[in-house]
Amino acid sequence: INDNSKKIFVSHGKSKTLAYAIVSYGISSDLLNDIQWLDPLLASEVEQNDCLYIDQIAVNPHCLRKNIGREFYEKLIKQSASPTICAFVALEPRCNRTSLKFHESLGFRKAALFQRDEFKGDGFETIENYKSLLLVRH
Repeated sequence: INDNSKKIFVSHGKSKTLAYAIVSYGISSDLLNDIQWLDPLLASEVEQNDCLYIDQIAVNPHCLRKNIGREFYEKLIKQSASPTICAFVALEPRCNRTSLKFHESLGFRKAALFQRDEFKGDGFETIENYKSLLLVRH
């Protein structure tokens, strides 16, 4: 990653990567500008960059439903210097219901709605009518 503000955490098994996360402290102002807060009490903490932001997290498909993701998240939370953890979960054009339920089971709450007519995805493809929820665990 050519960005010194981000870190990568990786969980390895005997012969394969089990999970990884790309994290940073704080959410870019570019994203915060398009947020509609559902919970204003969390807004000041997040806007002051006082949160661990999970930019991207993934679990090896062969490890799904084996608590790898839950254990990985719990270790990230324990190692974080911030009491507040933030992550976005897509709603449109495809809702990631599995991720939403997973985050809620870890104590994340719906804090804000993010939406743009056009949004650059992880592969830098343009996604139209994009919406996601900002989830916060405090």
